[in-house]
Amino acid sequence: MLAENIQILDLDATHWSRLLKLVAGEFYPHRKKRPARPSLRIIHQGGKALKAVHSEKGVLRHFDFPGLDKLEDLARREGVKSIICLEHGAMRRFMHQVQSRLSLDGNMVEQGFEVYACLREEVLVRGFVRWPIRPLPEVKYSSVHTMLKMAVSALEPVVFVVFDDKHPDLSGLPILTSLILRMNKKHELDLLTTTDGLVPLGLKLQDWRKDYKNILLLVEQLWGKPFLGLFTDLNGITAFDAIPQPQQAKAFLEFEKNGTFIVEPFPLRLKMMMKMGGLMGKK
Repeated sequence: MLAENIQILDLDATHWSRLLKLVAGEFYPHRKKRPARPSLRIIHQGGKALKAVHSEKGVLRHFDFPGLDKLEDLARREGVKSIICLEHGAMRRFMHQVQSRLSLDGNMVEQGFEVYACLREEVLVRGFVRWPIRPLPEVKYSSVHTMLKMAVSALEPVVFVVFDDKHPDLSGLPILTSLILRMNKKHELDLLTTTDGLVPLGLKLQDWRKDYKNILLLVEQLWGKPFLGLFTDLNGITAFDAIPQPQQAKAFLEFEKNGTFIVEPFPLRLKMMMKMGGLMGKK
């Protein structure tokens, strides 16, 4: 889903780093840092542990490995919250599968899905085992690409901006972070930029609830009429993040209605998806 000639333009490093921090939750007071949880790493072969390392105690000598079917008992015995077991030879097997499936000339994103498929296969044969068990769902490139085609129009940019007076960007604008994306006719990402690319055209912001329209106008001038625009401030995105995920689709519509989020344009297809997601979240 990446175009060969993707344009990465005027990407303000401040926007990019803050976007990553936003995703990681570093701007959200309600996301408290969890203390490190004790864990156990085991390399095993033929039912015996070749090496066991405790995150706090280090290498465990004379370690009694009860097997993959008794990891919960093992966790209780060793006082750990998570265990990762790696069968001797599993990593070599995994790397061989990856190497045999990838091509330097292939689609980068599609090959990323192939790597995930190889990892999932190794989990299914218990080469890689994690406790507590969290199954890896089957995710195919074709399915994701089809969903993307349904959700987002080609050649029409998607605009996302979070405003905050206390965190101006490198241009001095009250923007915490932003992202502008566009898909080509094949629904491959062909544009990646930020609002920093609009500054040379005279972008100015005072009251973001009014001036967000300036962003939309300049985006249309440079890269085409936007398909979707989502504008909010740090308080708004923080309040949204605090809502349990199953309820977020419904909350998104409520935030749009009460003005916490300004969504313009708001395509009907996406609004319907949100409504369906809100109904599912009630179950």
